[in-house]
Amino acid sequence: MILQTTGRVSGLQRQVPVVSTRRGNCVTVSTFRSDSQWLANIEAYPSVTVYLGGRPISGTAQVKRGFLNLVEIVLDPADDVSEPQVDVVPAA
Repeated sequence: MILQTTGRVSGLQRQVPVVSTRRGNCVTVSTFRSDSQWLANIEAYPSVTVYLGGRPISGTAQVKRGFLNLVEIVLDPADDVSEPQVDVVPAA
């Protein structure tokens, strides 16, 4: 999945590839790196866009910091016309 955030300093759109899990209209992303700039961008501007299957879907993200930092994104149902799914990345 591609996660698009708004830069907290520049205001520019930033994109980062992430591995995600989806359940219904909720997408979860995690990282061990607490210094990831995209986490700080989400904390400043929680409105995000995710690209699933190449289609943009807007959502609202919330960061939960800890040993494993979690980001939960609630997708806007008006943008999401796909069937609920779980995205799986095949092992290399």
